[in-house]
Amino acid sequence: MLQDYHAGGGVELHTDILRGEAAKVIPTDWFYVGTRLCSFRNLRVHLPEPTRSVGHIVAHDQLHHDGYRLRRFELRQLLDLAMIRASQESAIDWAELDNRFSELGHGAILATYLGIAESLLGQQAPRLRCAPRPGAMDDFRVVIQPTAWQRLKRVSSMVITAAARRRREGTILELFDPHKLSDRIRLPLKAYRSRSW
Repeated sequence: MLQDYHAGGGVELHTDILRGEAAKVIPTDWFYVGTRLCSFRNLRVHLPEPTRSVGHIVAHDQLHHDGYRLRRFELRQLLDLAMIRASQESAIDWAELDNRFSELGHGAILATYLGIAESLLGQQAPRLRCAPRPGAMDDFRVVIQPTAWQRLKRVSSMVITAAARRRREGTILELFDPHKLSDRIRLPLKAYRSRSW
């Protein structure tokens, strides 16, 4: 990653959006269709539309990084998914994603990931062809202790609520700019960070 530590941003250069089995589900040419040009800190960037963003998040975490096989997930990516859903749910084509994952034998991966998101963050999973992997939610709950589970849900809820309030271009990118966070977000996060667990 090329990191600008002063500004807090980073860029990874890729020739393809994903590799291996994940690239079959989310090929680069499909991912790039429908991107929109935006301005962010005096840079011109192309942002993918919501369906492709969601597909990339799931394939990247669960296939590319073997999250499904290893029975784990990255919270950061799950929160990205939740923020996209909170602000752009109606623009996500779940049938298209269901087809892309299911036709390659990965329907349970999509269903399991969305099931974990529902269990942790309360965002109802859409109807899909496949069911989540049996026992996936139980596996996940064993990892998280009950008290930590509740704290994680509370913080996740604050982030999702913040994302839903900012419904304009650049929402997700600007949400992480500490200079633009409203006091509604900054103060609860500050209180959360200062707690001793």
